[in-house]
Order: sequence, then C-alpha cells, then structure tokens
Amino acid sequence: MSNANVGWMFYKEAFKKLEDGNYARDMKTVNDDILNAELLNTYHFPNGTHHAIALKTTYPGLVIGSGYPHALKDNKENFNFGFFFDHTTGMPIIPGSTVKGVLRSLFGQNKNERHKAQKKQLIDSLLPEKAQGKVTAITKAIFEGINADGTRQSPYERDIFLDAYVIKKENKLLDDDSITPHANPFKDPVPNKMLKLAPGVTIRFAFELHDIVDTNGETILSADEKEELFLKLLLWHGIGAKTNVGYGQFVRDDTKTSIQVERRHQSFGRKIKVVKKASEKK
Repeated sequence: MSNANVGWMFYKEAFKKLEDGNYARDMKTVNDDILNAELLNTYHFPNGTHHAIALKTTYPGLVIGSGYPHALKDNKENFNFGFFFDHTTGMPIIPGSTVKGVLRSLFGQNKNERHKAQKKQLIDSLLPEKAQGKVTAITKAIFEGINADGTRQSPYERDIFLDAYVIKKENKLLDDDSITPHANPFKDPVPNKMLKLAPGVTIRFAFELHDIVDTNGETILSADEKEELFLKLLLWHGIGAKTNVGYGQFVRDDTKTSIQVERRHQSFGRKIKVVKKASEKK
C-alpha cells in the first residue's frame, strides 16, 4: 500500500457505498491497508527554512485531529475518532496552526486563562537571562507580530509556523488503539477504537524565525534562542490529544537512550515548582 492515499482511505474509501447500498469494501480490509501504509518521503521543504526540530514519538504514540467526526455506530471495525492528513499526499501531518496554538497556550497571556501566572513563570525560567522579565513583549512579538515599540511587523518579519511532517519511522507509521470510558459503573464499558501515529515516528517541526529586538536595537531573543525555547516546550508538554495520559510525547531524534517522561497527571502547579527548584540549584 506504499502508493495509497491514507487520508482518502480513512475518510472516503471506508464509507464508499455501491448502488445496492452495501459498502464497496469491507471495513476491516480498509483498516488493515491503513495500518500497513508506508511512509511517502516526497516532501519539498520551503527554501530559507533555517529552523527545524526533529522529534521522535514515544509510547503510546500520538493522536492528532481526533475532534473530526468519523464513526459508524453499526460497525465495530470503524475508528471512532478522526485524524488529520495532508490533503495532497494523504500522509499524517500536524498543521502549523496547531503547533502555534499549542506553543502559544503555554505562554500564559490569554485572558481568564488557567494557571496564567504559573505558565508565565515557566517561560521566564526557560529564557536566557537577558530576556527574563519580558515574557509579555516576547509573546506579542512571536504570536501577534507586534514589536517592542508597539508597531506592527511586516509580513516578512513575522515568525511562521510551518506544518510538521513525518520524515522517518522505526517500525510502523500508523497503529490502532482503544480507550474504554466507564460511563456507568453497572454496565460493561464499550471500547472506542482510534488511529494513532505509532511510537518511533520522527516528526520534523519547522519554523521561519526572526530575532526580537528592543527599541534600542538590542536583541532580546534571537531566532536560534526561540528555536531552543520551542524545543524545550515541545519536549516538556507534547502535542496532540490525550497528552495528560502519555500520548503526544517526544524525545529528540538523536537521543540514543530512553528518557523517563514525567507523568502528565500531576498538577501544573506542581510541575512549576519542580522547574523553579531546578533553576534555583543552577
């Protein structure tokens, strides 16, 4: 199935019907083709993209696009959650807008946001010394395109968050999994089948980044320092759905030894204390 469009199979072919009302292909056969899909290394990355991070998924994998509808109540073989695929190649991708949204949510700058102060403290602890205490200005520069003097950046000066593509895999590209919610303690739970990126899949996160300068022309945060900040945040928080139970976590692609990932069910405030104590020791 190396030449198959996995996105088409997932959203279209699995539900295609004949004139007699029956499905054109058996759902289990379609799912097997999806799970056996090979990676298409046909991506042409934009020229001038100088900042890229390669991260590898850990167990149990990564779920993206789960909010899209994808279910047939009368077919137990169907995946009950959606997934996100590149429209052209059919390969799974993480949209640049998702990457930007996840990173922005960690800066603690939105109104009425939970753990706003703790998030701001976390970002401040990860910044180089010259940039500490300037989280608000840095957030506006990165995510809103507003300079330190309040002027708008030109489109050529704004940071761009590109779609994240899979570039290699250790074993499988896609795998299936199930979650089993216990809605009623007196009834047997019904497993919900879902699709995921398998562990050991390397994703390339790419950015067009620019230096942030103050009103005196001094660099507050360089493009390379931004890349390092994004790397730390993606490794710490992860991306995608169900990160609180271990999905969507990464190690660096060049990591040769496994890293013990912190349990995500701990409170955000407790994590902040750990980060603060570690910074104080340094």
